[in-house]
Amino acid sequence: MRYKRKVWRDCTVREWSEVALEARKAHRTVHMTRLFSIRVVKNSERPASDPRGKYKYSAVVCGHKVTDESWGAAQFQGIGSSPSSMAAGKLLDFYACLPGHGGQQADAEQAYIQADFTGTATWIMLPEEAWRKEWHGQCRCPVVRLEQSLYGHPDSGTRWAKHCDECLRKIGFEPVRGWDSVYYGKTSPTLRLSVYVDGFKLAGPKDQLSACWARIRRVIDLEDPEPFGQFLGCQHQRFNTNASIAHLPGATKETTHEHHGRHRPGVRNARLLSTGPPTIREPRADGNGTEAHI
Repeated sequence: MRYKRKVWRDCTVREWSEVALEARKAHRTVHMTRLFSIRVVKNSERPASDPRGKYKYSAVVCGHKVTDESWGAAQFQGIGSSPSSMAAGKLLDFYACLPGHGGQQADAEQAYIQADFTGTATWIMLPEEAWRKEWHGQCRCPVVRLEQSLYGHPDSGTRWAKHCDECLRKIGFEPVRGWDSVYYGKTSPTLRLSVYVDGFKLAGPKDQLSACWARIRRVIDLEDPEPFGQFLGCQHQRFNTNASIAHLPGATKETTHEHHGRHRPGVRNARLLSTGPPTIREPRADGNGTEAHI
């Protein structure tokens, strides 16, 4: 399933001068920007023997230089998206530690370009390394029509978030009120899903996780799920402990969770001991609020 999408089609190639002139005559707005490529070593901070270290080549939109048909700066709505919070991730860490529960995570494959590009027609100028042979000597400034929400465009994140939300609702997930990008299953109400951009984190009864991932993968391309591990720069590890925790009523071995945090200097191997279901306090008209277990 990977690399199957066409972000643009070579058959749409035109001279930018022609596209811009046509738009000005029709009093229609079009946008143009450049495409550039970057190659990096992902997880380069890890030992060379770590299998998670790999070369990654990406083609991205030059989002800070988008112009209109008159070479003026393009205007965007700037709606943005609302990924789940760090607190939501911690909540699922706890939820996965309840008796009989588990947690898994997976990343979307080439997330942004799973969403169609909508809105103002946008043309991209390709670097010469991406030109077809017949374009050389024939084109001065060839551009192609952008068809998928390529990374780097100011509105791509919003389009991906909308696409992801629509897909999840289609298979029976509903958003948790007051928690951005956190969902529960209408048909499987004991499952909880948190989405941070392209990172999916699922927690709930162990015997329901596989079937839930299968439903999600029918509408969103994902890598293979794996147990909770590195998420938002932090390494998570679930383990059993024989340490005495009798002073915390209701706490059990299954509700002990180890969190290696690199984002907070001096905090390491902190243990989160949970004593009951997490609670969401929702505002009420009288201002007192109501408590709902998630």
